Amino acid sequence: MQTLQQQRYQLLQPHLRGAQLLAQQLLQCQSSAEDCLHDALISAITTTGFPETAKVKAWFLQVVRFRSLDLLRQRKKLTTLDSISTLEEVVSTPLPAESNALQALSLLPFAQRDVLVLRELNDCSYAEIATIMQIPQGTVMSRLARAREALRLQLQQLERGDKAND
Repeated sequence: MQTLQQQRYQLLQPHLRGAQLLAQQLLQCQSSAEDCLHDALISAITTTGFPETAKVKAWFLQVVRFRSLDLLRQRKKLTTLDSISTLEEVVSTPLPAESNALQALSLLPFAQRDVLVLRELNDCSYAEIATIMQIPQGTVMSRLARAREALRLQLQQLERGDKAND
């Protein structure tokens, strides 16, 4: 017979890779992302407010996102995260990228990177993203459109740079 924690872990397991990618893109540090995911997983497994099965993915990604933002706040001793420009300053250093797409993604402003990671790397619906980010669904759609365009331009710029180096 499985314990409650084991049952919850099985429900969360399919979302761990996506949660790892989210934390890594937000924190821009592999070891911090791993720590964040571990903390979020322990919190999720032991909480009294575990959601119904259909809502586990969005709920867990929200837990990871909030934990990442808490770590950023601690790291930079921010008193508020109300300003996107403040967050952009906190996470402006790009990650070492494994590919042009990841490199281009890491160069985007925080708000654009955040919504793209949720949609494209975690396959979240607009409604799930709205829940995770606590913003209206229409805002998700407009941010996503701007983020996709910015990513396209960033990829073009990287490709031009690669060709110039050949």
